[in-house]
Formats: sequence, structure tokens, C-alpha cells
Amino acid sequence: MAWIFALWAQCRTGEEASAFAAHFAQQRWSLRDGVSTVCSASIEADTCCWIQPSNVSRSGVTDETVAAQLAEVGTLLHEHLRTAPAFLFALVGVEVDDVRTEAEMEELARDTHRAYQGLVVSVDLWQRAGQPPGFDPFRPGHLWRRPP
Repeated sequence: MAWIFALWAQCRTGEEASAFAAHFAQQRWSLRDGVSTVCSASIEADTCCWIQPSNVSRSGVTDETVAAQLAEVGTLLHEHLRTAPAFLFALVGVEVDDVRTEAEMEELARDTHRAYQGLVVSVDLWQRAGQPPGFDPFRPGHLWRRPP
């Protein structure tokens, strides 16, 4: 089984999801290790966006080199996310596409035991989750759990 590194985001409407996906589609970066990556974007269930960078590990984090590469791609995805169209939440990591509803994301935001680093949520969703601790400003209208 492949372990896919991606950005998973939930938008409010199909139109928002289309704009979000277009923001990332074909985004290109040259990494410090010389690898070039291009983002592909797809929409699932009308409002979920899956952004997958090419040429990165399909086996998860297997060593320090892969960890550094995925950390760099994660930083680039987060930086591009700062200027993305509207979204409710976004999560960058390996196999992040299993969170599909606002209720699941509220639960994830409240869960301080798993505390996904890099989780970005709208202020509205954070408030509905009970304003859990550990979130910092990310961009206007959004908060995040800053990666280490």
C-alpha cells in the first residue's frame, strides 16, 4: 500500500472547492535536493480537495532525507495555502484524506493527544470545536497548529 503525502482541504461549496483546486493545480516547486515537484489537484464529494505533489515519497517517512524533503514540501504547501481561496480546514501529511466532515474536523481540532501539527482551521470551525488550545493565527479567518 502506498502512503501518499498530500494536502487535504474541505470547502463549503463546490464553487469554493473548484477555486481552491485551481489555486494549487500545476503549482511547481524546485526542492533543495534538486527534485522538482508539481501539484495535482482533485475534488471529491463536491467540496473536498486533494492536492498531491509529485516526486515525493510514496512510502511515508523512511529516513532523514525523506523527512527533510516532506517537511520542505509541507512548508511550501502551507505557504501557498496562505493565499488560497476560502476553505474550512486543511491538513498536510501522509494519508490525511480520511477526515471528510466538519464534525470529524471539530473532533480532530479538540484532540490534544494526536494534535496534528500543521492543521489549519477556520475561526468559525475552531469556535464550534470549543476554542481548543494550541492554535495560532495563520491568515485572516484561519488558525493553525504550527509545525515544529
